[in-house]
Amino acid sequence: MTISPVAHAGGYGCAGNLIDQHRAVAYPGQVLYGYFYLYYDPATGRNCGVMVSNTDGGSGVSKPMVAGIYVCNTPPGTLCNSASTWDEDAGNYKTFAGPVSVNAAGKCISVGGSIEYAGRKAIVDTDSYHCG
Repeated sequence: MTISPVAHAGGYGCAGNLIDQHRAVAYPGQVLYGYFYLYYDPATGRNCGVMVSNTDGGSGVSKPMVAGIYVCNTPPGTLCNSASTWDEDAGNYKTFAGPVSVNAAGKCISVGGSIEYAGRKAIVDTDSYHCG
């Protein structure tokens, strides 16, 4: 996994360390619109995330974006269909949606989000993961 240098710079309001990233790819055409960056702060036990658009995803142009993080009641690797706690940010943003954060001690999380631009939509949606 290659971590974008931009993801390390301030964390977009998230404390802690960058632990994962997910590509937001728009179809048709498989155009990379951006990334969902996931951070973990061991001092607080909080997971935090942001959905960040790149140039192809209209960075700098106001567009619908969503970032969400969910505490799952399901085992790792399964659909997180019964979130007990969540944080979500949706709106028209130029660069990123979020930050969103949850404390998921002893549980799994799921992250998701979207970027809508130029008539296409890129979606990130994970199963339950990063359990602990």
